[in-house]
Amino acid sequence: MTADAWIPWLRCPRCAGPCSADPIACDECGFAYPTYDGIPVLMARPHELVEQWRFRLAEFETTTESTRTRIIADAATLPLRPGTRARLERLAQGLATHREIVVGLLGEAGITPTRRTAPEPAGVPTEGSISAYIHHIHRDWGWDEDGSTENRDALAAVQAVLEAPPRLGAMLVLGAGACRLASELHRLGAELTVAVDINPLPMIVARRVLAGERVRLLELPLAPPDLAHVAVERSLHSAAGPAQGFVQIFADAFALPFEGGCFDTVLTPWFIDQVPRDIADLLPEIRRLLKPTGRWINHGPLIYAPSHTPIPARYPADELFALIETSGFAVARRREDRLTYLQSPACTRGRSELVLSFVATVDAVRTEDGPTVDAPAWTEDPTVPVPRFEGLLRYVAPHPMFATVATLVDGERTADAIAAILVRDYALPTHAATAGVLGCLREIWRATR
Repeated sequence: MTADAWIPWLRCPRCAGPCSADPIACDECGFAYPTYDGIPVLMARPHELVEQWRFRLAEFETTTESTRTRIIADAATLPLRPGTRARLERLAQGLATHREIVVGLLGEAGITPTRRTAPEPAGVPTEGSISAYIHHIHRDWGWDEDGSTENRDALAAVQAVLEAPPRLGAMLVLGAGACRLASELHRLGAELTVAVDINPLPMIVARRVLAGERVRLLELPLAPPDLAHVAVERSLHSAAGPAQGFVQIFADAFALPFEGGCFDTVLTPWFIDQVPRDIADLLPEIRRLLKPTGRWINHGPLIYAPSHTPIPARYPADELFALIETSGFAVARRREDRLTYLQSPACTRGRSELVLSFVATVDAVRTEDGPTVDAPAWTEDPTVPVPRFEGLLRYVAPHPMFATVATLVDGERTADAIAAILVRDYALPTHAATAGVLGCLREIWRATR
């Protein structure tokens, strides 16, 4: 499979028309999508996203310089011990170098700082800084040489739930970040990988590392053990060399610009508990993108951010697996591992997490005793009216969305009509609404047989 085999699957994020490459542009509406450091921005309003990057880069410059200035003032005016003064001086110099490197990396990619003139829209917590994921970058490409086993342990956990050797085919990665796990799985068994994220610094570093370059980056640990580790300069690189057939794009996981049924595998590494929406909204999109024989691989903990995940959507493992199985998947293999997370060799801090790894395959609609049966047309065709079928009144929903869909079945509405109500009254994403309703209808029909 060639590196551009994904282009025919691409659909314009603005009008859903087919696209051409070099540069990527819609064949119908003519909109051309910008590219930064070789990574296309495939969103309906790409320039707005890039503008936010520019704003955040300017804020990074200001914050870093303000911190550095305060440290210099303390070093000059406070009665300090020699060791403390040396630490502050090293940190001040490290902040200056850190700022220079980050601004330079993004500047080379065409992302330059711009001062904000309006408040930033609400987003995922911790993503408001251009350097929010810098420790993930160091973990992926810098800590191995100092004895860290985090990357090796993560890969081993995923391999344990896969067949050997893994046959991943065309793989889509949501929340790829700095791409270490995605690239290692790609090398093990994927013919083509499309890695998706919306954060520029991890993706740009990953693109260069995976092209065989060495990337200079500074680590400033929060709790260094000694003076030598107050500021640690690293040369990030991949020991495996360039990765062929590995594609990166900037895109929204809830509005992916691909036609359905294109991918053999979807990978979600350290992702599903961090999305700013209910996971239930993401599952229909994952299922839509997979082929009928496809599989979904997940790796990560279930640690939800209280600031953007409501209590009903903070699913523990048992609820998550019930939700997965009512969304058109069958969980094939699963395991839990207590793993170290972001424990830098240059820092005295770190944590461990109970990490969930599983493989779920696309599941056919089945009766309770097992044989595959033909599903009614209204479970697949969104324009066919949904009847008030036998068992509907006694159906017990495992999730509020299923309950809502069941109550909207009146014998005349189609899945499209039900989806329109969910979009209007419950703010369900338009792009995922119909697929989500069809997934609910299939499960409701299966459960009531």
